[in-house]
Amino acid sequence: MNTVTHNTQNKKLLMTSLCRFMPLLFCIVSVGCVSATPSPAPVASASIAAPAPEETVTIDGTTYPVPEAWIGRKLNAPPLKTPALVRIPPELTKDQTDIYILREARDALVRMAARAQEDGVSLRVDSGYRSAWYQRKIFINLMKKGRSFEDLVRYVAPPGYSEHMLGTVVDFSPGNWRFAKTPAYTWLREHAGEYAFSETYPENNRHHPWESWHWRYRLPASDRDRIK
Repeated sequence: MNTVTHNTQNKKLLMTSLCRFMPLLFCIVSVGCVSATPSPAPVASASIAAPAPEETVTIDGTTYPVPEAWIGRKLNAPPLKTPALVRIPPELTKDQTDIYILREARDALVRMAARAQEDGVSLRVDSGYRSAWYQRKIFINLMKKGRSFEDLVRYVAPPGYSEHMLGTVVDFSPGNWRFAKTPAYTWLREHAGEYAFSETYPENNRHHPWESWHWRYRLPASDRDRIK
């Protein structure tokens, strides 16, 4: 066999071996590439905050959700009784009705009304202490007359949320939007702070319609500890 023929045969054998080996080599390379590819990082699941518990009130056997304006504003105020509660002098109340508040608030109110009278301004109280039970009765009576809870709660605090439970709040007469037009309101804006009274729901507040007639006496810390 001459050299040319021998070389030709060797080339054929080499090509045949390469053809058989190439698929295997391709598989090895492919597997290696796949193995070398980094796995995607696990995606952290977004934590979803649990919704805040819904606040509700029950009126005459029906449970209602508390609207957003009152959420988080429920008062922890146990029912008050005498002797802590005392009667406001009848001459300072509308139609000389029986209205009660805490003694310290009553005394400050009397001093404030006397000063207002010296300035030619008459202060008359339309409402004072109201328990949560009484507040609930207000809703029941008005709803029996056709008012809905959703409508009432826009203007009236739900039972358990009214500052009148504290025994330090009075509503002056007239207990509606007209009070803002009276000399009494103008006088209170200027002088009520001297007697520790302040307007809880002033004009343009963030949570509640304006109640120019609603004023709260802020008990000094020393007095709060004594009230039972």
